[in-house]
Amino acid sequence: MPVCVVATLQAAGFRATRVQTRVFSLVAASPVPIAADDIIRLLFAEGASTSSSSAHRTLHELTLAGLLLREWVPGRTGARAVYSIHADRTVGCRTAAGEGAGEGRTESCPPGTSCRMARAGRGGVCTSP
Repeated sequence: MPVCVVATLQAAGFRATRVQTRVFSLVAASPVPIAADDIIRLLFAEGASTSSSSAHRTLHELTLAGLLLREWVPGRTGARAVYSIHADRTVGCRTAAGEGAGEGRTESCPPGTSCRMARAGRGGVCTSP
């Protein structure tokens, strides 16, 4: 694994496990935003011994840490998330007035949802009203 990937993950507070380094590398290598299902297919094609839930959890953790940007795009069955490297690594959940205002964190949530801060400094989650 490239040292810069491991160093980036460790600087963000991760242990840089095989799954984390591989998922981050796959997203970084993709020229366009990539869907979680495509990442999982690539992991399985490489023979990675991981579960799809581990890959999804890793994507979620990397997004909350600000290393990845999650965007919602229209799909056949509704909105789906695609991931890309976040340029300035300050991704979290969009803050509403009075909920962590001033943190400067932004992320697109799917239509019809709102953002709820999970923990101070750790981003938030998109929830249905």
